[in-house]
Amino acid sequence: MKRNAEQQGSFVLYAGRPSDYKPMRLFEYIQQLWQATYRLMVHPRRHWNLVQQSADFQSGSFRRFMLPWLFVLVLAVFLGSWCFESRYGFLLTDTLIKAVRKVILIVVSFLGANMMIYEISRIYKVPVSFEFSRKMAIYATIPLILALTVTALFPFAYIFGLSGFYALYLVYNALNYLYQVHWIRNAKYLIVLLGLLLMSFIFIAYLLSILTALIIY
Repeated sequence: MKRNAEQQGSFVLYAGRPSDYKPMRLFEYIQQLWQATYRLMVHPRRHWNLVQQSADFQSGSFRRFMLPWLFVLVLAVFLGSWCFESRYGFLLTDTLIKAVRKVILIVVSFLGANMMIYEISRIYKVPVSFEFSRKMAIYATIPLILALTVTALFPFAYIFGLSGFYALYLVYNALNYLYQVHWIRNAKYLIVLLGLLLMSFIFIAYLLSILTALIIY
């Protein structure tokens, strides 16, 4: 049986199927990533319902969902610097610093959001598990990544950066849909949580801007 399996596998290999199969897997992966992102941004309740019901959909959300968008963000920084910010030529060091700063901003914001969602929910007796707070933080960072990607690729579209605050709505939408958290009944909890998430992001972005300026200049 093992030999037959190996022969069958070798037949598939030499028949030329892997060369056709790998591009299809990549295309399907990109398509699924785009569909999941579109569903998250446009139909968040449907997205949270899938996250809650499907263990497979939840697994590897950082690796399969967040990391690809971080790669797109880094690519956008390089393309934006090359196309629009190359007054003195393409400056590789400055571009690398900008890309690293944006990645650090997203990763630190994600880690902070994960801890704040879990700890504040525990204080206010909202039964959010640490695992689900992590997934909520991952998906909530996607609007931030998209906003930074657009502003990195098109620096003149800085107003689009405000769309990153849609992340706060995604957090509220998840809490409201899955844990029946409401603005009226849980006003204090939501004000503390969303307020701290907003202030922490602004503080991290401001601190990284100062550090970047000190490094470059």
